[in-house]
Amino acid sequence: MKKIAVVIVTFNSAKYIGRLLDKLLSQSYPVAQIIIVDNKSNDKTCDIVHGYQNNNAEIKIHLHQLDVNLGGAGGFAKGFELAKDSDCDYIVSLDDDAYPASDTFIADLVVTKEQHGYDAISALVVDTDNHELAAYEYQVDGVKHTKIVDIQKVPLLDNDIKLFNGVLFDKKVVESVGIPRAEFFIRGDEQEYKMRILHAGFKTAISTQATVYHPTSVNEYFYLKGKRYHHLDSPFKLFYSTRNQAYMLRLRNDINFFKKTKIAYKNFWRYTWFYLVYKKDARSYCLWLKAFIYGLIGYMKNDFKG
Repeated sequence: MKKIAVVIVTFNSAKYIGRLLDKLLSQSYPVAQIIIVDNKSNDKTCDIVHGYQNNNAEIKIHLHQLDVNLGGAGGFAKGFELAKDSDCDYIVSLDDDAYPASDTFIADLVVTKEQHGYDAISALVVDTDNHELAAYEYQVDGVKHTKIVDIQKVPLLDNDIKLFNGVLFDKKVVESVGIPRAEFFIRGDEQEYKMRILHAGFKTAISTQATVYHPTSVNEYFYLKGKRYHHLDSPFKLFYSTRNQAYMLRLRNDINFFKKTKIAYKNFWRYTWFYLVYKKDARSYCLWLKAFIYGLIGYMKNDFKG
């Protein structure tokens, strides 16, 4: 039986962390260790984790309390580094506000991975508040869907993966492509890591039959005139999401400088229209533009002030 290490990143998750740990401890496929990286929570999160450590001696629960908040990206970078250096065979990653839908969640992912020879496989992420809808958009036969009934018509979505919620990695994937980029702080780190995995040629899939619950992010997207725009009402999240998307464009080595400039120019005018003409929101536009420029020039200090 393969050894499983679960990596969880937490920040002020006292309301949720117990639910997630209960689900992990009741899995039919035993978990060898749970690595929890805490981003300097100031609530009762760490106290709750300590309680689980004291009452579950049969499973190693490691709590790593960071001195500063490194965000989800920094947290997963630390957690993956620790898991990579352990004696585990597979690594499962989860957000603190997510939880598996069943006690066979990990077993289902392991069976699917091993039967089909996948290197990394992710679960279907379902909206915590509405189990008929997915928390993300999923592309099935070239069409994007959010209704679970439509997505589950296909058991596996090959050559795709949704990070980092409910994902099972063969440790060799992390050893090969490295850990997530900590400088992303929040937002976009999952997309960059996905690109690395796919470009490295690893075999991936989304299993639509294994499910994990997580708050939705579908409402972050606007479809106008056949084009998709990404906007978040939180200035904090809008800044990092925009900056990191632009930074990913800067990092791309599969296209030349001319192509990058063309993409950046197109996005500049698209979002100028979106914020100033469609939304009539100059404040959000100024924040978007600042973040966009920061990403393009590679300014990645996580010092957002609002």
